[in-house]
Amino acid sequence: MEFRELNEKEFVSYLTKSELDSFMQSPKMDIKGVCAYYVGVIKNKKVVAAARLTARTNRFGYNYFYSPRGLLLDYNDEELLSFFTKEIKKFIKSKRGYVLHIDPNILCKSRDANGQVTGEYDNTNIVEILKKHGYIHAGYTVGYDTRYQVRWQYVIDLENKTFEEVVKDFKPHHLSKIKKAEKFGIIVKDIEYDDLPTFKRITEQTSKLIGFSDRSLEYYQEMYKSFGKDVRFLIAYLDVVKYKKQITEELDGYNKKYDKFYNKENNSAKEVKKNIDSLTNRLNEISKYDEAMIPISASMFMLYGNEVIYLFSGNVDKYNNFYAQYLIQWIMIKYAVENKYKKYNFYGIKGDFSTGKNADGVYEFKKGFGGHVEELIGDFYLPINWFYYFNELVRKIRKWR
Repeated sequence: MEFRELNEKEFVSYLTKSELDSFMQSPKMDIKGVCAYYVGVIKNKKVVAAARLTARTNRFGYNYFYSPRGLLLDYNDEELLSFFTKEIKKFIKSKRGYVLHIDPNILCKSRDANGQVTGEYDNTNIVEILKKHGYIHAGYTVGYDTRYQVRWQYVIDLENKTFEEVVKDFKPHHLSKIKKAEKFGIIVKDIEYDDLPTFKRITEQTSKLIGFSDRSLEYYQEMYKSFGKDVRFLIAYLDVVKYKKQITEELDGYNKKYDKFYNKENNSAKEVKKNIDSLTNRLNEISKYDEAMIPISASMFMLYGNEVIYLFSGNVDKYNNFYAQYLIQWIMIKYAVENKYKKYNFYGIKGDFSTGKNADGVYEFKKGFGGHVEELIGDFYLPINWFYYFNELVRKIRKWR
């Protein structure tokens, strides 16, 4: 076997055939400021293992190496894994690297929609194999951590399904909100490059509200340019003119109905009056806005391999009752089915399946569209030199303080 750097063509040829293929390993992720290397193992003139490695230099001049959703090989072939690991360590050491961080695109245990283990598969043996070869497992983590990619995600299997079959698994209240969004005059558009600042303003508002760090505008711009048609940025707009017309017509209908009641105090009359008051408040509120089209929700999707991935999103909080995000999902799930994608990946959830007051709202939103939970095996660190252990010691001391 031979270890060497691969050119981009060699790497992509292997990547697209790998069962572990991920957009995070794609050279298109080499956006501005990213230093990347492609390495692999050649056996009988064929690439049998590969990885995209990124390097980030710290203030001491050492490099933190990361292979997002890598490495790409058969982990059960321990001879190959051992050889690849030893050679990668030499390569990284020659580049002043002190650690290799990986998070393989391998599912851990099969789970249902409620996060319960189903027993269809169990790949925890690969965790033990990696540990045997010197990799340190970060653990079976739960929750969101900005140091890592998501370990838990929510998906819908679409293979050999019609859109009607997929929709049958939507919860009734999700379908109701989708219909309301259409009724309210929500219009969803693919945006152009010049509209990305508007996209960024929406995602930034959400990140501040829920305490997440948002990506920079430059990141969104670079992804737009790098992935082209393989990334979709959508913004949902409230069509104010259409919405005013809809409310006015509905209000007129309720007023005529209310006028027919001789006894304004009976239950039916009270219910109609309640609707009148609600619509009147909505009309008064929307009449304050000068804009004809108000951007209220935004989402970014990757179209990669066999899946559509719901990567980033944001909502303008005061317009949440227009349910624009529900309509965006309806549109994109329909697109995924019609274009023969095998999986619709809602991406990150906490992995906390508590119910009631402690329920994870993001998980509940995604679960309402059907599908099931996926758990990945997690993150691993391969120490390269002494600086890794020094850095870990400093981090622990800071944590204890």
